Amino acid sequence: EQETLVYPLANNTVLQDKYKILNVLNAGGFGITYLALDNPHSRYVVIKECMPDAYAFRDMETGFVHPGDGQGALNLGEG
Repeated sequence: EQETLVYPLANNTVLQDKYKILNVLNAGGFGITYLALDNPHSRYVVIKECMPDAYAFRDMETGFVHPGDGQGALNLGEG
């Protein structure tokens, strides 16, 4: 069985100048679910990041998600 490597966004990362990542709720081979704070409205929200490990990977230096190698990258680009 292949090990799934998941690289979530760091705690306190801010998305769209609005959502502050507080922690990871769950992570697996298809994506990552975060608990976040919606800053303008001061409420908690759940954010699901779709990042199938067979098709994409996160650059740990920049935080950007890129297509993987091989057929998975082709499928991601077409989708």
